[in-house]
Amino acid sequence: MLPETQQSLWKQLCHEARFTIPHTIVAGGETRYQSVKNGLSSITGEGLVGVHDGVRPLVSSEVITRCYKEAETKKAVVPVVDTIETLRKVSNGKSETVNRNEYKFVQTPQVFDIKLLKRAYMQNFNPSFTDDASVVEAMNIPIYLTEGNEENIKITTPFDLKIAETLLSCST
Repeated sequence: MLPETQQSLWKQLCHEARFTIPHTIVAGGETRYQSVKNGLSSITGEGLVGVHDGVRPLVSSEVITRCYKEAETKKAVVPVVDTIETLRKVSNGKSETVNRNEYKFVQTPQVFDIKLLKRAYMQNFNPSFTDDASVVEAMNIPIYLTEGNEENIKITTPFDLKIAETLLSCST
């Protein structure tokens, strides 16, 4: 999925890089929810589908393989990493420490049985839907967790970009 304004650039980049893997470009929506819904509408058949955030370019091939392998039987698999920071719950102007062992950082790709994810996206949008797992979970379907990779960071700020550049320079 790409915004319509970026599709011609993508086609140009594919041409320049001689990228020939067959793929379909689907217009994104105004929200993540709508973008995924648009993408799902272009998929026919049965099997598994992975939804991955483009702002997570450092996912390992091992995580991708593991997510798909586990989704073959579990139908809804999400990679996670442990929280290492102390966490505090903030409510009504007060805060308290929570047990970080009860929390995980969620990553992508999130992999699902296609029929299951399509059925989940037939629900009306809810602001609590922050990722695909939350959409599926709203149908009382269990989400299975698998080990992610720490380098699979979400790059959304200039600081995140510096971290990614450092990670890439260390891996070569």
